[in-house]
Amino acid sequence: MIAFSPVVESGWETVLREAKAAGIPVVLTDRAVDVSDDSLYVTLIGSDFVEEGRRAARWLIEDSKDKEGPIRVVELQGTVGSAPANDRMRGFKEVIATDPRFQIVRSQSGDFTRAKGKEVMEAFLKAEGGRIDVLFSNAGISGVISPITEYPEDVFDAVMAVNVRASFLACKYGLPRMAKGGSIIITSSVVGVTSDPGICAYATSKHAVIGLMRTAAKEAAPRGIRVNVIAPGPIDNGFQKEIETGLSAAIGRDATYARPAS
Repeated sequence: MIAFSPVVESGWETVLREAKAAGIPVVLTDRAVDVSDDSLYVTLIGSDFVEEGRRAARWLIEDSKDKEGPIRVVELQGTVGSAPANDRMRGFKEVIATDPRFQIVRSQSGDFTRAKGKEVMEAFLKAEGGRIDVLFSNAGISGVISPITEYPEDVFDAVMAVNVRASFLACKYGLPRMAKGGSIIITSSVVGVTSDPGICAYATSKHAVIGLMRTAAKEAAPRGIRVNVIAPGPIDNGFQKEIETGLSAAIGRDATYARPAS
């Protein structure tokens, strides 16, 4: 078996066909691929990234219902061409486009690196001259599924760097330039308040950003700046069923959610 997390969606058709011809099952983790035949891989263990983007936008609209426009949004994306970056952006823009008050004034990739994320955020802040109403920190990776005693340390560190440090830097450099009454949104997850075996890095990171949110909210409160997380859970669709099948195989028990959202 081959299990891997593709950095980008495209370019995998040939190698996956070769693996299928050789009788090697392939499992995708965290990110999807863009291929013409879904039977080239066994399953995908990951999140519904489109729905994550939609939920962030719905929360933002509800949280800003009493605020007059225009409301200016900057978006720090993940790797160009990756499923999380493409799908979260698609879901967020799909919903935010229904409210004419919102303007996405800057959107650029941070390439899932500390240096690039910091560089892009600083450029946003300089270009906008201290007039940011909404900051949406939405980059994230899941790591691998493995017990704590066998979990690769380098993968754990990478998950912390992207999921936690990136949001910390967004708050660190974004808060001084945000307008009074602004809003910061950080994407956490349902596993930010729960967990399952085998996901120690991802669960730890999503718990951590909730702590970051609570701290930032208290520090920013005197300026009327709201800081919140969204914590998407399972959605009842084909994508979620694939996740449950793969997770069940990985942890050795039924991982089917009894009551997913619809």
